[in-house]
Amino acid sequence: MASRSCDSSAFPQRGVYVLVVHLARGCRVRVGRLGRRFFGPGWYCYAGSAQRGLLARLRRHARRRKVRHWHIDSLTAVGSVVGAWVGESAKSAECRLAAALSVRGEVTVGFGASDCRCRGHLVRFRTKREVDAAVRACWGRAVSGRACDVCEPLWWAAGGQRAKNSGKKG
Repeated sequence: MASRSCDSSAFPQRGVYVLVVHLARGCRVRVGRLGRRFFGPGWYCYAGSAQRGLLARLRRHARRRKVRHWHIDSLTAVGSVVGAWVGESAKSAECRLAAALSVRGEVTVGFGASDCRCRGHLVRFRTKREVDAAVRACWGRAVSGRACDVCEPLWWAAGGQRAKNSGKKG
């Protein structure tokens, strides 16, 4: 997805996101009640939501040192948070987004889904290009519930860079 600058005031206070985490090498990680899991090298997409403080949530995910509260905290402790695709939406869009992404990549069963009926909210891809293509293909319908050309996600780059929109043309 090409990006272009966007007014930072356009960053939503609440909504859904796809956190992008890169794992250069495979490793075993303890993930709460799921136990020890092996995560192969690749690009991981985690579908989540924040009903307030979306930017604070993303910044927390990007920190290495933190109290582990969610499943994703185990992966972000060993991987590199690259950024996140974000958009204002109802919490229910989180599960639709996870389901749509899981069709295009390798889902980690049970990960991030302890409070819903989804197979999992973490999906692995081999390349960043595959991640961008999957998000582009899934976003509008998953977030709005219908095909939507105006429902473009913003890109938040870990490390404090400004939010950018996807640059997607109808």
